[in-house]
Amino acid sequence: MMKGISTMRRVVTGTNTAGKAVFTHIEEIEPFVAPSNIERYDIWGWDELPSLPYLHEGRYVPGEYPVHPPAPGVRVVTTVFPPGWGVDDDGPGRHLTDTVDIAFVLSGEVELEQDDGVVVTLRAGDHLIQNGALHLWRNRGTLPCIVGFVVFGVERRA
Repeated sequence: MMKGISTMRRVVTGTNTAGKAVFTHIEEIEPFVAPSNIERYDIWGWDELPSLPYLHEGRYVPGEYPVHPPAPGVRVVTTVFPPGWGVDDDGPGRHLTDTVDIAFVLSGEVELEQDDGVVVTLRAGDHLIQNGALHLWRNRGTLPCIVGFVVFGVERRA
């Protein structure tokens, strides 16, 4: 489990058939740990936004929902970039996705490099809107950096 947070939970609400607001899920989330040692917590997602009232009954299985949703899907994930992550990566970690990502830095700091070579260090409290541009993440710090993402699948026209 990540440093500084003892557990990560999924707390989801909905509206039952009687019209009452209810909690549908209150559960701990296990991380997916990639071979690169990055941790990803798949919080929630839809391939298409639901209509309201909404009630998801049964187990939520994040593995059925890839991190980068198809348009017009949405994913909510939290990523933990360990210290030193991406520092030795001069290109293979560069990527782009057909998504608009809204990111919230919850703790630590991480560098974001755009395709033009400009690097910005994002710190706790910073917010980022990444509009499908080629980019690269690096954690040059000594502590993990925890970033929450809301990822919207969009169509790329060119």
